[in-house]
Amino acid sequence: MKKLLTVLVCAAFITLSGCGNVTQEKALLIKGEDYDYCYNNLNEHQKDLYNKILSGMYEMNKEQIYLTNDPTDISENINLAYGAVTVDHPEIFWLGGEYQILTLSGEKFYIKVQYSIDTAMRDGQAVTLQNRVDKIMQDTKEMTPPDKEKYFHDYLCDNVTFTNDGDSTRYTAFGALVNGKAVCEGYAKAMQLLCKTAGINCTLIKGISNNESHMWNTVEIYDEWYEIDVTWDDLEQDNPIYRFYNLTTTQMQKTHTRYEEINGLGSGVSLNGIKYNLNPPVCTAIEYAYKEKISKE
Repeated sequence: MKKLLTVLVCAAFITLSGCGNVTQEKALLIKGEDYDYCYNNLNEHQKDLYNKILSGMYEMNKEQIYLTNDPTDISENINLAYGAVTVDHPEIFWLGGEYQILTLSGEKFYIKVQYSIDTAMRDGQAVTLQNRVDKIMQDTKEMTPPDKEKYFHDYLCDNVTFTNDGDSTRYTAFGALVNGKAVCEGYAKAMQLLCKTAGINCTLIKGISNNESHMWNTVEIYDEWYEIDVTWDDLEQDNPIYRFYNLTTTQMQKTHTRYEEINGLGSGVSLNGIKYNLNPPVCTAIEYAYKEKISKE
């Protein structure tokens, strides 16, 4: 008699963003890159789960992605690996949101992921997004890392409109860069995608501002970290502002509260849906703050 898959966990609602060549070859090439911030804060077993989930997402596996035989992963490692993939890869814009952890007779464990579009549409949109990113990279080809960061910030402020209306692409880098419409998540993922493509380490920070869920970035310039919130710098129609450009964590905390910070290397990780940050950088640098607008506190 065929054994049935039993749903054990239904965790997290996450919307993602994206670009690129979406072949299996590409999925294998992108795993464990230097600029995958969360990946580099996982232990080796969690990294293995991360890579299996990542490859399955690129394949758009609709049934189940086999992960492990270890039942202890249910409470900790699978959820942590999934969350790390979704933070590290803004180019994956085709996720639908909900995911499930499944077991086959308590012996083998899988993850089942939902997708917002089919493979053919994903492939076409990925090419469109890649072309847009390539054009931006060409425009910044001769720039230094701090100049690239400022260009990406200003490009998003000039070309994206904040909106809570429309389809789910507004939560993605595709929505920001192709459709020109996004909420804070779309802005932050577009900034992350552009920085990572340019070889600049950049990750997402999740938290609260103005009593609402919010997302912004930390960016590494010449081995030092800064906080940046492109959404809040896009308040004027004509010109970007630099009130939230390359702040220290102390400065950003005056208006932004990070979600709980956890360390993925230990055991007993307590995950509250997606409301946590995996060992996020503490930003103290001031060298590339926008000195005309920001005091060195």
